[in-house]
Amino acid sequence: MPFTLHWSAVSPASLVEKAQAPREGLTLLALWPAPVNPDVCFEEAGFDDFGDNDLAWDAQARALLLNAPPWYLRPFKTASVKSLHEQLEWPMQWDSLLPCEVVFGNSGAALRTGRGHYLFWVTLPETDTAAIEKFVVRVAADVPLVQTCLDWARQL
Repeated sequence: MPFTLHWSAVSPASLVEKAQAPREGLTLLALWPAPVNPDVCFEEAGFDDFGDNDLAWDAQARALLLNAPPWYLRPFKTASVKSLHEQLEWPMQWDSLLPCEVVFGNSGAALRTGRGHYLFWVTLPETDTAAIEKFVVRVAADVPLVQTCLDWARQL
């Protein structure tokens, strides 16, 4: 299956944890690369593009966020503080880690990851559909993009 980036606007009313909902006047988006490793949460939410991820998938998914060394070289890094990339990516790989949230100024723009799912929760100060779609296209760059509606009441 080809690597794709899926996205969806998320209604705050559909979230199980209301603490994840953005404040009034902001838009919450979910973005995730696929195929996704087989996952009960995604399946229950209505997603069906599953497959076993490989090194090429890892590289393409990592490029969506930013460049970082391969996972097998990370233990050899000497920094005591993890890079921003690691702080964002590791909670997507291990649900035992706390979620990571990066807030960009006072506009309400933010990026959150966590819960062991390779899923980006993006909050934007935009509510205009055209502006949101333009943002998603920029994130995808040259990766095929698919708008996918899921049942966000599931625990993702």
